[in-house]
Amino acid sequence: MAEVATAAFDAALLDLDLPGVDGFALARQLRAQGFTRPLIAITARADADAEPDALAAGFDGFVRKPVTGAMLAELLEDCCAPAR
Repeated sequence: MAEVATAAFDAALLDLDLPGVDGFALARQLRAQGFTRPLIAITARADADAEPDALAAGFDGFVRKPVTGAMLAELLEDCCAPAR
């Protein structure tokens, strides 16, 4: 979390399920601290609620594993593109 306060990021990729880390809670915490850049959820979850739950937690994008380079590039382009 300290890195977010001291460095500039174009986007953040967060896994929803890592040992000791809940990506949903981390996204909410980042948003509460004023992180405005795109947050992208990455997960191996197969349940139908994963994507809407991620978006409700403050994520801007969502992708299921396995993630290809093309999938990630498209998602980053969509999430990081300037507003039109």
